[in-house]
Amino acid sequence: MIVLYLQKANIMKNLLKVLLLFVLLSCSFCSNDKDVYYSCNTKLDAQVKRDLEDIRSLSREEWSQITDLEYKHAVYKAFTPQIMVVAL
Repeated sequence: MIVLYLQKANIMKNLLKVLLLFVLLSCSFCSNDKDVYYSCNTKLDAQVKRDLEDIRSLSREEWSQITDLEYKHAVYKAFTPQIMVVAL
């Protein structure tokens, strides 16, 4: 009876290890920035990715002066959550 209990405990430990490994791998795959798309337009998406550092330092006034609405939308999607609040 004790042997059966120890076997179940060992199985549960192994299952927990596998589950933890799965969660860690899932999180690491979800955090890749290279799979982020800011626009369906590949040219705009590439432009935003190339200018990402400059875009994330835009002020509200600079962002509001962008005349190309499709590009403006892609730039907004590239903002961090803190900048999005200020841009509205």
